[in-house]
Amino acid sequence: FRALNKNQLVILSEISKNSQMSISSLLRDIEKKFRIPLSTLKLNAKILRKVGLIRFGDSNPVKLTKGGMFVNKILKNSIDSNLFRKSKSNNKVRIWIQRKD
Repeated sequence: FRALNKNQLVILSEISKNSQMSISSLLRDIEKKFRIPLSTLKLNAKILRKVGLIRFGDSNPVKLTKGGMFVNKILKNSIDSNLFRKSKSNNKVRIWIQRKD
């Protein structure tokens, strides 16, 4: 099982909005928009690929896998329904995923 951090959730969300971009272009856009260091985004993109939520490489656009689409849908529906609420003590959203080997 793995908890996804805020940066990983941002990457998943932005991929769903920009499905024709390369991973490099997408991460540079996220860096500018959210002021997250590019090195942090690269590390988190590699983690998302390793757990099977995104696919990128070989000059192809970055894509959500079926698992990535599922997590992104849960996140969007949960935020829309106010399931996740930020508090002063904990502003993290945790989604647990299990990698199937």
